[in-house]
This record gives sequence, C-alpha cells and structure tokens, in this order.
Amino acid sequence: MPGEEFVVPLGQSASVRSKYFRINSLIIISLFFLSMISILILESTDNRVLKFFAWRFNHDVEHSVPTIYNYFLLVSNFGLLTYVFLIKRTQTDRDSIYWLILAVVMFLMGYDEAAQVHEKFTQPMRSILPESPLWHFSWTPIGAFVALVVAGFYLPFLMRLPKAVASLMVLAGATYLFGALMIETMGGWVDFYNDDRGWRFFLLATIEESFEMLGMVIFGYALLRQISLLQYDDDPSSA
Repeated sequence: MPGEEFVVPLGQSASVRSKYFRINSLIIISLFFLSMISILILESTDNRVLKFFAWRFNHDVEHSVPTIYNYFLLVSNFGLLTYVFLIKRTQTDRDSIYWLILAVVMFLMGYDEAAQVHEKFTQPMRSILPESPLWHFSWTPIGAFVALVVAGFYLPFLMRLPKAVASLMVLAGATYLFGALMIETMGGWVDFYNDDRGWRFFLLATIEESFEMLGMVIFGYALLRQISLLQYDDDPSSA
C-alpha cells in the first residue's frame, strides 16, 4: 500500500537525525573533558610523554584531535549543502544560489580551519586598530562584520524556509558565533593581560571550540531535516 511505503523511510530519516545529533554531542562532550584533563596535565607535570599526549587533545593546537574533528564537521556540512544545492538546481528553485553560496562559505571555513588563515589578519589589524584587550585577536571585528552582512543577506532566504529548518539554522549560527566571537574575545582579554598562556586561556579556548562544534552539529541537523523535506515533497508533516 502507498501509505506503508513511507513508514519505514520516514522513521529512518528521523532516526538518522537523532543518532547524528546524539553521537556528535557525545563526541563534543568527550573532547571537552579530555581537554580539561590535558590542561590539568600541562599545568601540573613536566613529563614529556604525558605532555605530548595532552597537547593532542588541546583545542587551541593545530592538528589536534578536536581541530581535526571540527574540520570533519565543516567538510560534512559542505557535502550536505552541496547535495541540497544540486537538488534545488534540478528543481530550478530560485533559492538554489543561496545554498551554493552557503556551500562555498562552508568550504572556505573548512579551509580556514585547516590553514588558520584568519590568524594572518592579526598583525595587520593590530597596526590599524588602537591596542585593546577587546580586539587582541584582531580577526574578531572582521568576523563580526562578516556575520552581520551574511545575516542581512540571508534574512529573506530564511523567511522562505520551513520554520523548523530556519529556526535550527538561526540557533546554529547563534551558537557558533557565541563561541567564535564572544568567547574568543574573552580569550583575547585573558591573553592580553598574561605573558604566558595558562589554564585560563586554554579553558576559554576549549569552551569556544566546543560551542563552534555544537553550532556545526546543529547546522548539520538542520540540513538533514531540509533534505528529508525535499525527499518528501517539502511536506513538513511527512519528515
């Protein structure tokens, strides 16, 4: 019967989203506590072996387990955005360009996570801005400006999305920016008044990265929700 054909796929669709969120949330929580342990080790011992493994779980270090996982989330969301764009393009949907731009932005964010491009703005911006702990990490004003421009540009697009998807995307963006801008600024403040980066700085870096990861997980959940709606004729009650 036609009605029965939809039961299993739809259940699986909701189940996939639920598992995606639970598993990634567990990973983020685990990485947070492992980072806390690594900070404790770095502050309490000079053992080189222990410190070597501790740095591998530090959220502020390139190529550590948390940064690799964060990169994986960005790449995964890039793939999901590209998939949505391809579907929308075949439907000649006027909003397909918005999905393409989001995919490009996500790709650039992934590249930045791998290459740390944003840190290269620090010295040039410090030569322009007056010295202050509020923008000690000088890419935060740039990030805030870009976030405002993107939010304004995407507001009409969000208004046309299903409410559940739009709400999740807004929540994802707010969560990500809270970490990337607010907590990052607090970390800059601590770094500004301390010669050496100690446990306070690394704690804030861990909180910052954790919020960024959570934002990406919520965004991925929103994309999976959008894909399920596309697969079932955009009927919110079906997915």
